[in-house]
Amino acid sequence: MVFQGREWVALLRDGLTMTSSTYGAFFYLIVGTHGLHALAAIGALGWAWWRLRGERLEPAQFAAVQIFWYFVVLLWPVLYIRVYL
Repeated sequence: MVFQGREWVALLRDGLTMTSSTYGAFFYLIVGTHGLHALAAIGALGWAWWRLRGERLEPAQFAAVQIFWYFVVLLWPVLYIRVYL
């Protein structure tokens, strides 16, 4: 996330914004949405870890967090290829 933020600052300095072009709008929307989902997934993992330590994590809760995490992680290569290559 830190590296992505640094890249965004550099792109903004170069003039690529959501309103400068269709590519800019697509880039910030897709990568930003993925970033928000990644932060949410990290938060969900932290929540699951906290519940696990207190022995209150149910298998269904763990499965839901796991599915969400894998969705975010497996989607990134697709977005990377679509946006960067």
